[in-house]
Amino acid sequence: HQSSPAANMGDMLEFNDIYQEVKGSWNDGRLRFSKQNVVYKSNKTGKVDSIPAGELNLAQWRRVCLGHGIKLGTSTGHIYKYDGFRDTVRPLLSFDVNDNTAFEIPLSNVSQCATGKNEVTLEFHQNDDTEVSLMEVRFYVPPSQTDERQDPVEAFAQNVLSKADVIQATGDAVCIFKELQCLTPRGR
Repeated sequence: HQSSPAANMGDMLEFNDIYQEVKGSWNDGRLRFSKQNVVYKSNKTGKVDSIPAGELNLAQWRRVCLGHGIKLGTSTGHIYKYDGFRDTVRPLLSFDVNDNTAFEIPLSNVSQCATGKNEVTLEFHQNDDTEVSLMEVRFYVPPSQTDERQDPVEAFAQNVLSKADVIQATGDAVCIFKELQCLTPRGR
């Protein structure tokens, strides 16, 4: 069994079928995140873990035996581990500066991802109901000196594409231009 969001109501996010290891056995339960706290209730024992948001000083997303899990740490030294999340629960690109999140992009909003030299361009689905929409974001990807086998630009793009809601162009071409000279921008 893998987790599915049971509710996403404003300031609260809730997941069912989340597992906690207790003395060698896996107990399932419900995990809820809010601005005030993180609450986990075991279905088997009824035991409730309630972690005040102000005490949280560690949150780590990781690959575990039951899909994906989150490890939480508190200022009082307690560690809590919850497993059973799907990888698709957090299709989020986070841009961090000095270990602080500057901004996040939900990858389900990405309609296309294109690459250039040391550059990746993300294009976004447009919302006709808004007056102003973000069209695209471009990231500069510095060349890697460590691993010459993998192009960092392509690696970045493939990670984005694996989670993005990409628009695929389908159908037959109306016409095909075999050779066409193009001057852009005009006058150059």
